[in-house]
Amino acid sequence: MLKLTGLHKSFGHIEVLKGVDLEVPEGSVVAIIGVSGSGKSTILRCVDFLETPDAGAITLDGRSFDAAQATKDDIQYMRRHTAMVFQLFHLFKFKTALENVTEGLTTVRKVPKAQARAQALELLDRVGLSDRVDHFPNQLSGGQQQRVAIARSLALNPKVMLLDEPTSALDPEMIAEVLEVIREVAREGRTMVIVSHEMNFVYEIADQVVLLHEGEIIEQGTPQEVFGAPKTERGRQFISRVSLTADRTVYDFDKLLSHAATVSGPTALSSPGSGRIAGVDPADQPAGVGAASIPAALSIPGSGRIAGAGPADQPAGVGAASARRL
Repeated sequence: MLKLTGLHKSFGHIEVLKGVDLEVPEGSVVAIIGVSGSGKSTILRCVDFLETPDAGAITLDGRSFDAAQATKDDIQYMRRHTAMVFQLFHLFKFKTALENVTEGLTTVRKVPKAQARAQALELLDRVGLSDRVDHFPNQLSGGQQQRVAIARSLALNPKVMLLDEPTSALDPEMIAEVLEVIREVAREGRTMVIVSHEMNFVYEIADQVVLLHEGEIIEQGTPQEVFGAPKTERGRQFISRVSLTADRTVYDFDKLLSHAATVSGPTALSSPGSGRIAGVDPADQPAGVGAASIPAALSIPGSGRIAGAGPADQPAGVGAASARRL
């Protein structure tokens, strides 16, 4: 569906993207994570040509072109088939929620007004705003504004949705409502590229996770691979600072245990000193994994606790430098 090859972008003498290669299969969700300033948002902005790449190639749904030499038709093609959800919503201040959604349909897609209105009403209902269609942005909460922005993007029926930290400008209590809407969109099979700092959400929703560092991809794989078994030292440092909630960790454990057994065999599950597997009830302890076992996939440097285990269950042989903290 979407493929980036050797994408470069500099701002002045600062090279922000250093040859990024990324493939996003149709119907998949790819999450880009990393520290601020690593180039995550720049990738999305280059895809939508809000920034022009300095070098590299872009392919979308079979159409390929030199990103640095993109023609007007190339740029229009990308903007017609992608849709961006911004951090700060970017709604029209003097248009209602309904008008914000219909604007792109009537002006870009030339959809008749009656049809555009019907589509917009349906989409606003889907994101839980059927009672806010006539409200202006300043009459909506941040979470509601972002849901309008998502509805606006969906209205264009893009081949790829680009979400640039869609919850970063929201109060904590508003984040959950927006994430639930994104979950629903993902369940429909939409192709999505998401930049996010919401690690629990990324682990849950993404098919592939990309860890970007100083403009280069240093980790790439399934959530289980990237969070559970990072391959680079910088990747391990980043993941060591990730905190997943306790209820997610039990779920994580099942996947990480399976992954560790698949890629490394039984030795990947061994670490002396524990009487039980962290986060797993006694009845669910896997056969052959006993008192001297803890999954290495959960032993990530930088913490003093085993994921999902209470104080009484912390293994004696796993200390401050060997477990992910919750």
